[in-house]
Amino acid sequence: MPDFGMHQAKTQLSQLVERALRGESIVITRNNVPVVTLVPVPPKRTGRRPDTFGGQFKLTAAFWEPLPPEELGEYADDFREDERDLGNGIVV
Repeated sequence: MPDFGMHQAKTQLSQLVERALRGESIVITRNNVPVVTLVPVPPKRTGRRPDTFGGQFKLTAAFWEPLPPEELGEYADDFREDERDLGNGIVV
């Protein structure tokens, strides 16, 4: 890691930033004592965005309607099969 004095770093800041962007760690010293390391900022993660599919899917009003009892019952049956009694009054 190359080191640069404060004055030298101020006069060459643009070049030092370019070097850091290329992956080099630059140490800036004050009175020959390292005080700062110049490194690039990692790219920001974009994460998930709403509407990633750009309107490819449409939800109709029926999506928000309650499920019919026979269909809801199927889900409840599946849930009951997964239940476990821990013996202390707690069912998971």
